[in-house]
Amino acid sequence: DIKAMKEKVFILYIGMILLVGGCYDDKGNYDYTDIGDITITGIENSYTAIALAKKLEIKPTVTSKNPEDTFEYLWTVYNPNYYDSYLTEAIKVDTIGREKDLSYEVNLQQGSYTLVYTVKNVNNNYTVYRKIPLTVSTQFNEGFYMLKETESGDTELDLCLNDDTHNDNLLAKSLGAPMSGAPTRLGIYFNYSFVDEETGKYAAAATLGVMTEKDISLMSTGDMRLIYNHNSMFYYSTPPVEIPYYICQVSFCVVYISSEGVYASMQYVDNNSWGTDKFGFVRDIAGEHRGSRYALFSPKKSAVICFDAKNGRFLAVDYNGFLHAFKEDASGKSPNNISHELIFMGLNRINSVDKVYAIFVDEKDVNQRYLYQLEMPSSTQYTNPVKEIVTLPANLKLNSADLYATNRTDTRAIYMVNNNRLYFYDVDNQEESPLNPEGLPADETITYLEHKYWSQTNDAEHNFNYLMIGTYKSGNYKVYMYEMLGGKPMGQPKRVIEGKGKVVDLQYVSPKMRGSSRSYYPL
Repeated sequence: DIKAMKEKVFILYIGMILLVGGCYDDKGNYDYTDIGDITITGIENSYTAIALAKKLEIKPTVTSKNPEDTFEYLWTVYNPNYYDSYLTEAIKVDTIGREKDLSYEVNLQQGSYTLVYTVKNVNNNYTVYRKIPLTVSTQFNEGFYMLKETESGDTELDLCLNDDTHNDNLLAKSLGAPMSGAPTRLGIYFNYSFVDEETGKYAAAATLGVMTEKDISLMSTGDMRLIYNHNSMFYYSTPPVEIPYYICQVSFCVVYISSEGVYASMQYVDNNSWGTDKFGFVRDIAGEHRGSRYALFSPKKSAVICFDAKNGRFLAVDYNGFLHAFKEDASGKSPNNISHELIFMGLNRINSVDKVYAIFVDEKDVNQRYLYQLEMPSSTQYTNPVKEIVTLPANLKLNSADLYATNRTDTRAIYMVNNNRLYFYDVDNQEESPLNPEGLPADETITYLEHKYWSQTNDAEHNFNYLMIGTYKSGNYKVYMYEMLGGKPMGQPKRVIEGKGKVVDLQYVSPKMRGSSRSYYPL
């Protein structure tokens, strides 16, 4: 095609002219406008703010090459993970300032946000941007919550922030009075979905489940308001008569276990599945079942293993909230028809293998206990998880202890309290030894024992891995937090929290917690 060939030659010719022209030194007398760079300094790499507590103050320095330049400023903020409840708006951006310096009273919900600082040169419209991560917490959503028994035998909640500031007796402040009955367990779920009565729309909050012998309260750590109690957490008007035992957020649901059985509320806010916010009836399974206070969440399986107190069998709740019984096999180590009384279950996870240790008391001999070792099944077949049953020798402290806990991630071990003394049981070697933590007074009664850790890397400043020991003396509690070596407490306690009452459970809360955090914090 001659015409096409001529066009190619012409384009090549123009390109050669431009190339030569680019090397030509024009000596003409012209006026040029130097756009120049805009330099922004004085801004940190990230910021943390407490909502409605103190203004966020940022005072940057803005310069350019031309002293005559003038600028316009814009501060905006958005949540990169935001979706409204009807998915009609992908990202919501708010303008929070139009001055060079930012003075912003943070009125955002807890969570992770992005600040954007925009500077425009008015003379030539040249614009630069700075994006800065912002973590918003509240006075209630970062620190250690202590579930405690009051002097009158009721239930209260204390909070010790990371800077050691105390905010105590939160239930009385929020509900008007402590919860009736002795405390049993404090649950946590990172993003609980519910309908906000003020707006009529879905909302979500990091939530605590405060459980007593009589009641349960779901409390938002955003503002410590009551989301639901036992009278309002069900779809039907007359709630069941039951004792709350356990509540935990699994992948696509919240699992709640009581003396009546297992419930599930379908939701997964992190995946934009708001689902239902309340509970229906007890989950169906072959044969009527009853719950027990012993249940564990397995991050690997994304499921809960629990015990059916009515039928003496282990059960599993999958990530969709369905209840499963385990199948028998020919090993003789049955997950079913267990006539003994379960008094403890603890989880251990090493090399991505989840093992469960359960301790039973013989139904005929209260002086005889058994250690069951279970491994969470690796498929949806729900085969027999019981791998070993050890009849504990009478001389072991493990056979007569008052309080148990497992080391979850460092070594296969069980901690125990026997006659107010602390002991360590090496599960693999079946060896027992006393522990004598430095700085732990012998005249304080141990009421709480647990291995807790927080290892999510985006909150490395607050990461910890502690053996926690709660004690009681003369109406006051102390919680000693020990770093460990080989699962054993090392040196003086890294931290000690004190308050009034008797601690029975503890949870750590961080604004960085998400659904994915279940691998970095023991639920």
